[in-house]
Amino acid sequence: MKRTRRFATVFIVVTFLSLFLALPSASAAASEVWVNNVKLDSSAYYLANGSGTATTTKPASGGYVYFNASAGTLTLYNAQLNTPHLQSYESLLFANGDLTIILTGTNTLQYTATSTSGTYMGIYVQGLLTVTGSGSAAIQMNSTSTSGAVLYGIYSHDMKIESGTLSAQVSGYGQVFGIDSYFDILITGGSITLNCEGVYAIAVLAQAGDFTMSGGSVTATSNTEANAMGLSAGNLTLICGEGTFSGFGADNSEGGYINANNGAFTVLGGHFIFKGSTSALRSGYSTYTTSLNNITTYVSASSSGSGKSLWKTAADGVLVKSPAAVSPFRYAEFIGPDCYAVPPQTGDSSAPWLWAGMALFALLFAAEIFRLGCKSKGKRQGNW
Repeated sequence: MKRTRRFATVFIVVTFLSLFLALPSASAAASEVWVNNVKLDSSAYYLANGSGTATTTKPASGGYVYFNASAGTLTLYNAQLNTPHLQSYESLLFANGDLTIILTGTNTLQYTATSTSGTYMGIYVQGLLTVTGSGSAAIQMNSTSTSGAVLYGIYSHDMKIESGTLSAQVSGYGQVFGIDSYFDILITGGSITLNCEGVYAIAVLAQAGDFTMSGGSVTATSNTEANAMGLSAGNLTLICGEGTFSGFGADNSEGGYINANNGAFTVLGGHFIFKGSTSALRSGYSTYTTSLNNITTYVSASSSGSGKSLWKTAADGVLVKSPAAVSPFRYAEFIGPDCYAVPPQTGDSSAPWLWAGMALFALLFAAEIFRLGCKSKGKRQGNW
């Protein structure tokens, strides 16, 4: 996959994306959702815990889910999901287009697969998934089969997490994934904890897109018998927030993985740690870039970070393992400003350069969003 985004373009796009909470989307809002194998749409949109029938009446008590078809939102209120719906893949919550999930109260999604094969998902959204709200959702997807069922905590075509407390525990004897997007993942807030255990595991995966984090906190851990990754994406862009990404396994296992040719690892601020059994950071290609802007970096040959030392240049050791170079580091820590500086939101008549700067940023931002929107519309025609 050829990637030619320059650093300046990355800065402009991710900064404004974090401000306006926007990801390009060419798909339509979901017209229906399936929760606990019950369909909710514009004619029946409430589902109480333990009920097998959707209604138009809000439950008088207890937990429930509410689907607002016109707004494309699904509210979870102390909901309990435990029954999958077969729609290509078995999922506890399925939406056929873009969906915003609003977390309120304490919600649980739990399922144990006993089949010898198949794919099982806690949440499956065929479009842009946005997670927001002040509540929590705990997802547990497990498999007792030794034949290699594939498990996901969350899968969507694009993903944006704005707020809420989200956790996913995914374990089995095959491939397991915490949160997985076919295209991009944008995290602007919230608290996220992911634990994956399987033969092959990735805690955070953007398959054919990028990972951008501009706020919130993430703790993502994969433990496997073979390959493990804490985070994998074409471009890894960290603006602010905090995160720890870990991959522990017998074979190639790393905290962060650049999965695209000409991909980039960029840190602008925040506090992030990568650690793995074989390397802290790895690229699957010899051509990649790293950009550390005003960042203090510590490295260690131990994945625990013991004896860590300050890293400044490649003379201190190769930071990213690749087919062209071996890295001695299994631990890498990046510390920078809490948030990268953004343009002012109000002007000052005595400082006209502020207005000129804002106009320039707006122009560049609009051009880039148009380009990404066209690109997104074209690439969404493919299937994963």
